[in-house]
Amino acid sequence: MYSGTPSRKNSPNDGPKREPEQEKEALVTQSFRKLSILGSTGSIGRQCLAVVESLPGRFGVVALAAGSNLDELAAQIERHRPEIVSVGDAAKRTL
Repeated sequence: MYSGTPSRKNSPNDGPKREPEQEKEALVTQSFRKLSILGSTGSIGRQCLAVVESLPGRFGVVALAAGSNLDELAAQIERHRPEIVSVGDAAKRTL
């Protein structure tokens, strides 16, 4: 019968056994991903950020890059607080 979790045999390299709460914490830590979104104001970039927002604690946005849609980019910066921002149109770099 399938229990919903993949079965796996222990190997000598599995390391020390953890308590269930420690195991859960380790999984959360391991599953956090830092993302850089190129084209963040475009269709796919906005969809990607919607996924990030729908899964809080799983992803962090460290960089956003956009072409020229500064209004959308400013809103994304406010929501995600990236460390790095890039604007493709040099004439529109002032925020």
